[in-house]
Amino acid sequence: MKENGFDVADVSELNSSTNDLISTQGLMQTKAQYTTAVQVIKKRNLNEVILEVEKEAALAEDEFYYSWGQGKGYIEGLSIGGALIIARNWGNSAVNVRVEEGLDNYIFYGDFIDFQTGFNLTRPFRMAKKVLKKRDGSAIYDQERNDDIVFQIGASKCMRNVISNGVPKYLVSKGIEKAKDGVKAKLTKMGVAKATGKVIERAEKLKVPSDRIEMTYGKKEKWDIDKLVMISGALRTVEDGYGSIEDVFPLRESSKSKDVEVTTGRPEVEKAEIVEDKQPEKKTEKKSVEKKEEAVVIDWENPASVVDAVNALYNDDFSGQEIIGNITAFKKNNRGRLQQLDNQEIYDALEKVEKLALGKK
Repeated sequence: MKENGFDVADVSELNSSTNDLISTQGLMQTKAQYTTAVQVIKKRNLNEVILEVEKEAALAEDEFYYSWGQGKGYIEGLSIGGALIIARNWGNSAVNVRVEEGLDNYIFYGDFIDFQTGFNLTRPFRMAKKVLKKRDGSAIYDQERNDDIVFQIGASKCMRNVISNGVPKYLVSKGIEKAKDGVKAKLTKMGVAKATGKVIERAEKLKVPSDRIEMTYGKKEKWDIDKLVMISGALRTVEDGYGSIEDVFPLRESSKSKDVEVTTGRPEVEKAEIVEDKQPEKKTEKKSVEKKEEAVVIDWENPASVVDAVNALYNDDFSGQEIIGNITAFKKNNRGRLQQLDNQEIYDALEKVEKLALGKK
């Protein structure tokens, strides 16, 4: 039948007097795009769900989540393994991924369907068709293998995103906290010295130089258990492909940049680097024009705030080349946040500002 322009499946009321088999096994119709709430044999118990998720998260340790430091804050979220743990224990639900292929990207659509409440969520995810490269710039895999891996990464990220948005945030937070506790307990049992050696050994296997780690987390001689937990999560991020070495352990080029205040929606204030693309000074000029930039405060929990910040990158006092330089720096320094938000309005704003800059002399 049609309801508000959409095809909706008919769901019959269960009646134990007419069919004993239906009354004991439940009835569910899932042929259409949307599913209404249906009778279930065992209703969800939130306390039991939380306990089971926490139990599995503690065992999964850093396989449950991805995390890496950025400025004074950090970026973290569910891994695909953690998302599936939550979905399995949440129960009475289904997750589906559909895909549309474009010339240079895939658009994945993740569907989360809660049979018990009738809650339905669809979340898109765009994955670029890119070549996975080594640090020297050469391709890691042959073309066919590369395409397969990129497709699988996109499907996994889409599924992870729709699950983490379909279930309560407190469930995700409690799971990640217990997973971190599991990592901390294991490293504490080893002791700082042995745990540091294990972390460095793991980094070497991933071709991550220890000096790159030290740029973000400080000298290894000062790493404590809490810092080692963070580094372990960051290395897992690289292992599972949620971030590149450049994303997770960025090189610092403070001599070429200046600080602009940026917030992530958390109490702490971070420093984000914006690189200036300066034009060479002309010898005939006697006076230099001073161009002022205002501090840009971004609430990363609010996509509209990010869009406003992107629009602010276009400044009439700047040349088109300078604006392009700031756009490039913004994308580079906030790559992890942009991937995590995956908001089409932000992508559109970046594209619009870039076109305006290219059209400016």
